[in-house]
Parts: sequence; C-alpha cells; structure tokens
Amino acid sequence: TYTVESLAPDPSYGELNASVPGIPGQAPARVAQSLTAPVEALRDRWIAGATTDFENLVAIQSQLRKFDYDIDVEDQSSADYLETFLTDTRAGYCQQFATAFALLSRSLGYPTRVSVGFLPGERDANGDFQVTGEDAHAWPEVYFGTYGWVPFEPTPRPGLAQPPDYTNIPQGTGQGEGSGLGSSPESTADLPPGQADRAEAFDPVEGGNVTGPTAPGPSGNPQWQRAFNRIALGLVALAAVFFAAIPLLKERRTRRRYHRAGGPGEVVVAAFNHFADDASELVTIPRSPSESAVSYARRVGRARANQDAPALRLATLYETAEYARAPMSQSDALRARELARTLRRGLWREASWWQRVLRVFAPHTLGDVPALPTRSRRRRRAA
Repeated sequence: TYTVESLAPDPSYGELNASVPGIPGQAPARVAQSLTAPVEALRDRWIAGATTDFENLVAIQSQLRKFDYDIDVEDQSSADYLETFLTDTRAGYCQQFATAFALLSRSLGYPTRVSVGFLPGERDANGDFQVTGEDAHAWPEVYFGTYGWVPFEPTPRPGLAQPPDYTNIPQGTGQGEGSGLGSSPESTADLPPGQADRAEAFDPVEGGNVTGPTAPGPSGNPQWQRAFNRIALGLVALAAVFFAAIPLLKERRTRRRYHRAGGPGEVVVAAFNHFADDASELVTIPRSPSESAVSYARRVGRARANQDAPALRLATLYETAEYARAPMSQSDALRARELARTLRRGLWREASWWQRVLRVFAPHTLGDVPALPTRSRRRRRAA
C-alpha cells in the first residue's frame, strides 16, 4: 500500500510571463552544433519584440504555427535540414515542428525537451476518449522551476493540436503588436522568395493556413504511414476475397453433389444432404452420425413447425433410395430436388439474420461430408 501526492499546475499567461525557465535535476543536453547564420537571423527577427523569456517562447510557437501541416514532405537528414525547414519548405509534421522549436529554444539557453505520446482523441457518447493511431503526436516542453515541464504546441495541425490557453496573450494588454507574438502574421518582406503568397493565406483565428490540409493524419514517418496503408489495404482486399469465396464454394459444393450423382437414387441422396446442410446452419441442428434420416427430419420439423411434412417426405425418399430393393425413378429424383428447394426457402425465411450470415459466410461448414453409399455404389465397389 502506498500513497501518491501529485500536483498539476494550471498557470496563466501572466504567471508564466513573470516566471523564469529553470534547470531540472540534470542540466539539459546542449545543442550539438551552433545554428546557421540564416536560422539565427530568423530566430532573432521572430523574437525581436519580446521582452521576457516566456514571450520569446510564445513568439517562436506563434511563428511556427504559420507554416503548413503536411505529412507527405520528404524524410531527410542533413546538417542544414533545420534551415531548409524554416526558410524553404515551411511545411512538415509534428516531429519537425517540435524539433525546430526545441533547437531554437535551446539556442536561447532554455531547457527544452521533445515529448512523444498521443492527443486526447475524441469523446464518445459514454464520455470516454477514443484514442487511435491518428492521435500520435510529438510536442516540445520547456522547464519552468515553479511549474515543471510546460508544454508548447508549435504544430499547426488543423482542428487537433491547438496552442495551450496559457500561451494566448490576454486581450487588452497591448502585448504582441508587431512582435510576432500571438497570431499577428509575419511581414511578407521577411519571407524567403516564393513564400509571401503562403503567408497571405494565414488565418489568425484558426492558427493555420487556409489553403493547408484539412484532414488530420498520423504524425511520424510518412514512409511508415504509406507502408502501413498498403498493408491495411492488402488485408482488406484479402478479407473481401475470402468472404466472397465462401458463398461461391458452398454453392459449388451443392452443385457438385448433384452433378456427381450417378442415377436417380444418388440424386435423392444429394437432395437430402442439401437439406441437412441448410438445417445444420439455419436451424443449428446438425445430424448425428447414428440418427436415421426420418428421426432427423422429425427433429428439424419440431424446431420449425412448417417444415415437418416436406422434411419427412424427403427423408422417406432418402431411406428408400438407400435401403429399398427397387430402384428409384426419375420422378423420385425430381421430387426430391423440389422438396430440398422448398425446405431451403422455408428455413431461410424463418432463420434469424445471424443464422443467415453463418449460412452464407461461415467457413467451418465447407467440409464436404461424404454421403452414405447408395446401393449402386455398393454394387460398383463389390464388383
């Protein structure tokens, strides 16, 4: 037995603005190499109007949220990739935005880390949150001595990754004007060639680009996502083929029994086996190996009152074909097939929807149970 005490601070913009980033238990790892001159110049321009540490971080978050969210950008690794991301492509997914924020923040001396996890997901009718792979996410956190690791949200992921409330500048404070804080767009004069039109489309209310993608997708490696989609589509295709093949195989089994019948007696046997297949699945009453045909027909008839008389007539024809000395006629064979069709229509009409699904798609009933040998087969075997 143990007791845990936890504290989840809920700081405001003003409280964090008056706070100073601290150092956690161990000093954070330093940036492996200095930023390139264009990246440093861009960073300094972004935070030019900030007067506190927290305003520096909010300015970086605000400017990154003016980029495009795109999961199909190339997966690259190079020394100048940060510069390419910040000054050229200006598009990417959560890992790139979180890493760019962390590097820019660490270059200012702030202890920053990148966390990986999931967004809250969607709440269902029961009040539970449904979290799927599409909610996978990465975000940066900066350590403030009083409040611990404080999350930021630089990823402009439409509708899902919203900036925390404590990074929104309170109305009427006059802060952020012309500084890159809040949601005021960056001057198009500071953008690289070809990017001015994209900045014009920035929507300050939503914090994203009007022309950007609207459908959320999983964050992470796009190559992994494409491979996963191919596998998922392959599995769906296999499942579709599987469930389409089962009804065809069952129908083929029935037709093959009639086709292989060597005479009227064997047609009668095939008709009774046709009825037994339907009854075992639509009524869930399989025939016992030691049960006579008439007894089985009566048992099915008791479960389905409307099937008693035709089932008994078909069972009688079956036992006559199996055990009577006189051969069956062609009219007996035709009558047996018609009785099997009548019984099938009645059983299908009275079955529940679940029993019908099992009759059509259940694969375990595909085994073709061999019929008892008729007299003509016995004669051929004896000969």
